[in-house]
Amino acid sequence: MLNVVVLVSGGGTNLQAIIDAVENGTITNTKIAGVISNNKNAYALERAKKHGIANCCISPKDYANRATFNQKFLEKMDELNPDLIVLAGFLVVIPPEMIAKYIIPIVVIILVTLVGKLVFNSIGMLLSGQSLPNAVSSGFALAQIGEFAFIIASFGINLGIIDEYIYPIVVAVSVITTFTTPFCIKAAPIFVGWLDKVLPESAKEKLTRYTSEEQAEETIQKEIDYPNSTYMVVSKIGYLIGVPKEIFDRGQLDGEHYAKMNQNKNARIIRNLCLIRNGIEQNYTKISAAFYHDIKNLHTLPQYIDQEAIRQLSQDGIQIIKANYPLDKYVMDINREIANRINNVKSLLPIWMKWNYVRPLFIMPNGTKPEGVKAAGNEYNAHRGDYPFQVYINWGGRGQGNILFNDKKFVSLLYEEHEDCFQDMSKVTDAGNIAKDGIYAFLNQAQQAAIVVDCENSDPYKLYAMLNNLDQNALLSKISKIILFDDVHASSAWEVLNEFTEIPVERILLQRVKEDKSFLDIRLSVGVCKEFYQNQIDSFILASSDSDYWGLIPTLEEARFLVLVEEEKVSGAIRHTLEDAGITYCYLDDFCTGNSNQIKERALLKELRQRLEEEVNFNIRDILREVYEVTRADMAAGEKDQFYARYIKPMHIEIDQDGEVYLRLGEK
Repeated sequence: MLNVVVLVSGGGTNLQAIIDAVENGTITNTKIAGVISNNKNAYALERAKKHGIANCCISPKDYANRATFNQKFLEKMDELNPDLIVLAGFLVVIPPEMIAKYIIPIVVIILVTLVGKLVFNSIGMLLSGQSLPNAVSSGFALAQIGEFAFIIASFGINLGIIDEYIYPIVVAVSVITTFTTPFCIKAAPIFVGWLDKVLPESAKEKLTRYTSEEQAEETIQKEIDYPNSTYMVVSKIGYLIGVPKEIFDRGQLDGEHYAKMNQNKNARIIRNLCLIRNGIEQNYTKISAAFYHDIKNLHTLPQYIDQEAIRQLSQDGIQIIKANYPLDKYVMDINREIANRINNVKSLLPIWMKWNYVRPLFIMPNGTKPEGVKAAGNEYNAHRGDYPFQVYINWGGRGQGNILFNDKKFVSLLYEEHEDCFQDMSKVTDAGNIAKDGIYAFLNQAQQAAIVVDCENSDPYKLYAMLNNLDQNALLSKISKIILFDDVHASSAWEVLNEFTEIPVERILLQRVKEDKSFLDIRLSVGVCKEFYQNQIDSFILASSDSDYWGLIPTLEEARFLVLVEEEKVSGAIRHTLEDAGITYCYLDDFCTGNSNQIKERALLKELRQRLEEEVNFNIRDILREVYEVTRADMAAGEKDQFYARYIKPMHIEIDQDGEVYLRLGEK
């Protein structure tokens, strides 16, 4: 049974409500042990008398001093032995002696509660995948035990598992911890700052890695539908890693997606952080010198650092600039910020993409330590050509060139980087729509077109991939032929191209005048002139990454040209020359060679059969006849037939791990 003492000063409406609830059974297992008032005229005392409840008046006016009043008040409370004290409009300060009576257990429990909940709530939040600042803030905000503790304590007393002595302590702890909560919340950022200073970098890096990975696993993504179920993945990745805006403006990446992504705060923050980091990585030595000699900062170096990125970050609530701050600290702060925020953009990418493959592209290895920043900078500068658009990205695909050509190439190489294979190519684009539209626009303006190929300086598989990925009706309606200018040293894959396209293929094979010299460039130029003047072909798609033929273009002013080049083979100077001359060019690399598997297989088999015929060319019966003569084995015709059937006909080939080939005689 819970003993309740109600303290009143007035009419006692709250008291009456409690009495009614006890009597009608709303409040169970409870007894009102007494009512105490500081006002002898309080009607609440009459309400207590009507219901047979012990009552009395203890007023400070009736005693010489407050100490005597407090003593009498405590004596009466001890007499009534309450489990619960209800302050129902009691207009007198509770005697401090009542609190002092329980002060030691109250202080101990308050400390245990605050420290325990701060620590364990924060650890729990960290384990659930929250960042350190969020975990600490949540832990500090949940430090109080709350009013629900009253109910638990009451149940405990009623069930006889908690001593009645505990109840007033629980009440005091609840009130005090609730009062301290705002101060705990205010102290949370200060504590986080202190932790950031005292925690080792290795521990902070591990925490960042763990919490980010956990968040990544739990992030719910919504798939965005685009035409033909394709996604401009590289345009989105390009935006996030800080590809310069002019790349989008020139049409090398999808500008529409740039605009959409720029409206997203999370995407904008990641991009601007990457832009600043890219600028630092590209100009680290120069910026360091400016910091040291000229007392500059990032916001005063517009020649190296994108100032608009700094401004946008500030508008989005992220202050980058700090006074007297070392450059490596900037990089470490940015890396930490990217690692903490990168999961916020997970939902912007297709749900089918493995996030654990994408996320490391933004994470600088060991980038929260000075030595890691230095090592990453050295790595970047040593392989600038391997990174997309000369910006930092954690990409290990050496020798693959720029990966931001098209979705298929990007996704395929990304999965290969993790010893995985991307299977469903229907989910990604084969080439940017801009690349395709450029070719269609060229063909639409043509009366009759031909594809002219420098086989020495073109990839047959990339050309076939382009043809395979374009609308076949559009090609057949305008392209009258494919002319291959080839020599004996060119790829044999050109020999089977006509088996995979309906466009007529004409192959002109030339002999070399020297081992390293042919007249292919001259012959190609003459061939183009012949097609223009004799066959009325007005538009030429020229496939070559070589510059030998481009003098031909201004010579035939009436003709139209579209040049197909390969990114890794064509130099920047050549590209600039084309642009200055107003010559349209397109990257063959924009089309995935995965679509040319059939032609690759056919070319391989054709070449393999030819080589095997050259290497393995003999008549087994002639060899056997010589064996009979050498061994002088006199055998009847029947015996020879038996020997042939037993050992020769079951003969087979064995190939070891090194590719060595062995002929093994058999035996039935």
